[in-house]
Amino acid sequence: MFIPSRLLTNCHVQTVLGTALRRAVMLPGLRRQRIELADGDFVDVDVFGSESPGHGDRPWALVLHGLEGSSRSSYVRGMTAALVAAGCEVCVVNYRGCSGEPNRLARAYHAGETGDVLAVLERLGAERPGRPVAAVGFSIGGNILMKLLGEDPGRVPSSLVAAIAISPPFDLERCARHLDRRSRTAAVYRGQLLRTLRRKAVAKLARFPRCVAATPKQLRAARTFAQFDELYTAPVHGFENARDYWHRSSGVRYLPAVRHPLLIVTSQDDPFFPRDYVPRDVVTANACLELVLTERGGHCGFVGGSLRSPTFWAEHTVLHYLAGHLGWR
Repeated sequence: MFIPSRLLTNCHVQTVLGTALRRAVMLPGLRRQRIELADGDFVDVDVFGSESPGHGDRPWALVLHGLEGSSRSSYVRGMTAALVAAGCEVCVVNYRGCSGEPNRLARAYHAGETGDVLAVLERLGAERPGRPVAAVGFSIGGNILMKLLGEDPGRVPSSLVAAIAISPPFDLERCARHLDRRSRTAAVYRGQLLRTLRRKAVAKLARFPRCVAATPKQLRAARTFAQFDELYTAPVHGFENARDYWHRSSGVRYLPAVRHPLLIVTSQDDPFFPRDYVPRDVVTANACLELVLTERGGHCGFVGGSLRSPTFWAEHTVLHYLAGHLGWR
């Protein structure tokens, strides 16, 4: 179980240092692959470790980043480096509009967008016949994984042997309300995430003036997730309103139907979510699910060791879990 040092117990410290303490990671074998989607759009995938000896016989992993992240996010690069070092080829999905190049259509990505991930999984799997694959998702990437595994289990490729969701929100409405509350720390997190979301939405509206009914002024004025999702996320992706988007996209709804091994790693002090947000009864009712719930860890943090010599417990936990499914020693 994760136990941080006394200087690193604060949830905000864990959340911030989970990114700030990571050194720049040199990753072998980077190449970018563009996956064309059925609707005419695209998703960019960054592939690491493909130039290592014997990579054609190794397992591979799909990694999904969090809200407004990318393959360049430090937590993604840290996990990717750990997986590559363990002998895995790693494919990091950049959601629509997150690869550094605007996507072609008015729509973007959202916390319940499983279609794009499934298309990527099928395409990359077809290029790697006979090789087992694991999937790791951070935050909304974890939510996407939970929904993907449970909404239509029969469509999930049989080559997917295990998945890990790290700090997933479970219930999007409860989490949006929590981040939207009147709190100085919540306002900081909310402001950081909404800043780039608003900028992208305004840019989309300039390219596609009729994609939503909101005006650029209204989008720039959105200061809560409830406002932004009502004005942009819901209508541009075909939902009736924000609550419809939150309800239909929340991963917790799909957990009872999951039929693949899924490890959920999260902490009780995650500042992004309410204190009692983990649906333990739902998780424990499904034998395919395993929950690791720590007292400390923040949001996608889990920083151990010291400031001078930090360790990242989630990466070790993922490798240990996958060893039993991918045959690692």
